[in-house]
Amino acid sequence: MIKNIRHLFQSKDHKEIMLGGLLISSIAIYVMLALSALYFGLYDIFWVKLSVGMMITVLLGLCLKFRNTSLTAILLFIILEIDTSLAVISKNFYEFVSIYPFLIILGFFFFFRLKTALWMTVAHFVYWTLATIFRYKEIANHPSFETVIPDINMFTTSVVVVLLGIIYNVSTEVTYEKLEVANEKNVMLLKEIHHRIKNNLNVIASIFGLQILNLQKGVSKSAEEVLKDNKMRIEAIAMIHESLYQSYDIGKVSFEEYGQNLTDLINKTYNRNISVDIDSDHITLPIETMFRLGIILNELFTNSIKHAFEPEDEEQVWITLSKKEDYFHFVYHESRNVNMDIEKILNSKTLGMRLIQLTVKQMGGELDIIHNRGLIFTINFKS
Repeated sequence: MIKNIRHLFQSKDHKEIMLGGLLISSIAIYVMLALSALYFGLYDIFWVKLSVGMMITVLLGLCLKFRNTSLTAILLFIILEIDTSLAVISKNFYEFVSIYPFLIILGFFFFFRLKTALWMTVAHFVYWTLATIFRYKEIANHPSFETVIPDINMFTTSVVVVLLGIIYNVSTEVTYEKLEVANEKNVMLLKEIHHRIKNNLNVIASIFGLQILNLQKGVSKSAEEVLKDNKMRIEAIAMIHESLYQSYDIGKVSFEEYGQNLTDLINKTYNRNISVDIDSDHITLPIETMFRLGIILNELFTNSIKHAFEPEDEEQVWITLSKKEDYFHFVYHESRNVNMDIEKILNSKTLGMRLIQLTVKQMGGELDIIHNRGLIFTINFKS
């Protein structure tokens, strides 16, 4: 049984934990009441309190076996109501016992939803109204019943407790529902992230496959340059997950922050200091979209470092990302002075250009390249 109690208190349901604590504390209280009654020679009270303690013990055993929180709570409330009624009818400790009924009301709003708790509260008030009427008719000569002040106090306190119970129930239920929805969302997002990581690894494998083909065809240059380029591609992908981890929204990444971090890393890797200006109006993107834009941005900026600038060039890159209705507009503008052959760039067999074109195609976007005081790459894609 001790093992089952330990499992109960390890439950993910806060109501189960609270009910377990309530049952155990109630057993302890009734055992102490029974022993106190025995000590003072109040044998009738001793047997009543001992019987109630045993019933709650049985109830605890049923709770541990069946784990039915609602039914166990109802049975516990019934036992407490009966014990309180017997105490009132037997004229023992009326002033003290009158506290019990409105304490029970708190349990209604803790263990049950608002509608159920309100119906239980109505039944509770009806029961105690009838009990009060019976008390005045049958045992009105008891000194405790000479004034109605205890009843007025009990009723007033009960109303206050009901209001507090409603506020508590609404606030906690709304909070837990929000937490449950958020938890389900996070579980789905984590599954999605793991799925994306698997896809990213497949992309890396594909990049290495394309690189092998380029090596076989003699398109690629030295092994050192190949390794450095692939290293940057892997780091560009890894940086997306790092940005995602640091983001307030686990499902989206800030384009501006990611773009700045990536271009800074590429500058550092190639020992350059090309000025990069990024304007995205604080747009955040889903991980899949950011992953693809990251591949494109890595290839474009790496290519700019290697081939774009002559010694007399300004060495400036402007990157913008804007959104209009359902479409994103990505612009990469490098300030090269040399007038490049656009067709030659589009038909290039280099791995970088092939990756850009394949990624744009996966995004369902359109790539356009023009020369206007530098080379401008424009990609339009749907959100």
